[in-house]
Amino acid sequence: MEAQSTSIIPLYWLIGALILFGLLVVFILLMVKAYVARIRKEEEEKIQLHQKHHQELLKNSIDIQEKERLRIASDIHDGLIGHLYQIQFQNNDPKLNDKIKTSIQLSRSISHDLSPPLIESSSLEELFELFLTAFEDSFKICFHHSKLGEPKINTTQKLHLYRIFQEVIVNIQKHAQSKSIDVRMKSSDNGIILVIRDSGIGFKGQQEGLGMKNINLRAKQLKANYRFKPTPNGGTSFLLNFNCDGEH
Repeated sequence: MEAQSTSIIPLYWLIGALILFGLLVVFILLMVKAYVARIRKEEEEKIQLHQKHHQELLKNSIDIQEKERLRIASDIHDGLIGHLYQIQFQNNDPKLNDKIKTSIQLSRSISHDLSPPLIESSSLEELFELFLTAFEDSFKICFHHSKLGEPKINTTQKLHLYRIFQEVIVNIQKHAQSKSIDVRMKSSDNGIILVIRDSGIGFKGQQEGLGMKNINLRAKQLKANYRFKPTPNGGTSFLLNFNCDGEH
């Protein structure tokens, strides 16, 4: 009997050691899992902080642009135009007065482009059409608005959309060598779809310029999708999809 009992005791020790080893392995696995989860959480927090910081930089960049535009527009309106009126008042040469009048109109147009005076009270359609009037002598312009509803956009969003529109049109003027500009705008309760086509050579080579970066910055602020693509006639189409809820 003594020999049998002494052989059973090591078996209990072995089973106990195996149980303790198993518990230790489980404990280590739980610790590793918790460590990995903590590392993953910290990485996610870092990414979120980086994205937040990036968004703040974008917003600050755009805010600085708008403040500078406002300052220049104010200088043109209060300074340059005022001086031109004084010269016109003191001048007696009709030919020179015509040139001064043209300069005043041009200065006022530049000032309004830099800082639209009716951005809050005007619709996007009205702002787009007003901006296009300055290009009617140089391009055959077609503007079509399909209105299926009224998108709920604030003044900041409206300004971003207007600036994007400006950049695309100005880039067509500078680089596309186009004879026509075709604008299609579709608005609904959910958002806005904007399509701008030119019939020229396009301006793909300019897509890394300041204008394109400005479009990209403002599109990110709007959480809007956009792209450029060639058209069958050799020109370029700009397509922008903006949803009021920011989901695409």
